[in-house]
Amino acid sequence: MRWLVYPLLTACLGIVGCGSSSNDAAPPPTTEPEDAGEDAEEELPGAESLKETVARVLPCWHGTIVPAIKSRKRVLVSAHGNSLRALVMHLDRITPAAMERVEIPSGIPLVYRFSADLGPLGREWLD
Repeated sequence: MRWLVYPLLTACLGIVGCGSSSNDAAPPPTTEPEDAGEDAEEELPGAESLKETVARVLPCWHGTIVPAIKSRKRVLVSAHGNSLRALVMHLDRITPAAMERVEIPSGIPLVYRFSADLGPLGREWLD
């Protein structure tokens, strides 16, 4: 899955089990070691709710991605679906209840453009 954020950075959002778009309910934990990927860090959870994902993603957004955008770099975020859902929920100011109904297609880049103060000016899906 690829997701573009305008004005390049590698993804720092991690990969975890995901099977639910509910805010508070985590899917069943990953039980197979290969599900975590060969580069996964031991502290990554086997599963997490959207609420937990938001808590993990926002420090990356504020600490890594925002400074890159402010320094006028192009940023590319490629991440697992729930990590992308957390970021979209934050950027678009979507409530957890409303986010449960939002579909984020696999493999379709989403481009955001930001104002000088990093307010989203708009977004578009690339075909």
